Amino acid sequence: MNRISSHLTPALLVAGALLIGAAVAAAAPHSFGAALAGPALLVTALLAGDFLQRRAAHAGPMPSLGVLLMSTAIVVATGILALGDLDDLPGAVPLLGCCAVIPLVLSPRAPHDACRKA
Repeated sequence: MNRISSHLTPALLVAGALLIGAAVAAAAPHSFGAALAGPALLVTALLAGDFLQRRAAHAGPMPSLGVLLMSTAIVVATGILALGDLDDLPGAVPLLGCCAVIPLVLSPRAPHDACRKA
């Protein structure tokens, strides 16, 4: 896999999960299982994207702290919304997805060759 696609794969994975999760949550807003499937898919894709990114950087298999905190925040926010009214949850999935990408974008990467001292 070339360098550009390996850097884009985690973000594309989360973006695809965001689209599918929002569609699933909006398709059956009154079904408890279907409404929670969207955020669950988003959290799973976030953890998988971080795993792919850490594997490409030759880091350990454990997820990074930022991804764990964001995944926990998404689960807690989903639980709070699900306790109140399931009709609000499909509208919140895209917002949660936008927040989910932050740890993947801000994760440290290996230094580029151009940044080395001569």
